[in-house]
Amino acid sequence: MSFKYTIGWMSVCLFGIFASPLIFLVTPLAKMLRLTPTSLLVAMSTIAVAVILIQLSVSISGNQRKMETLVRENSLLRESLGIPMKDKKSDEA
Repeated sequence: MSFKYTIGWMSVCLFGIFASPLIFLVTPLAKMLRLTPTSLLVAMSTIAVAVILIQLSVSISGNQRKMETLVRENSLLRESLGIPMKDKKSDEA
């Protein structure tokens, strides 16, 4: 998972670094949309960051569901084996 996000953030950074020399490629699209080239680049960067954050949120939700399932399965296994649950006070001591 972290490699995927590393690639995403690196591509956003590289886009930001190389966007200014390649402004001539964005200018026609910006004129067609009645925007300045700078505002179009900012909008594109914002959309890229939003996509990365949405994907991160989806991944975190999936991991949270997996963790909840694992906790339930662990609890059922402890119950079926007759292993007593530790209370929080015994963990602190």
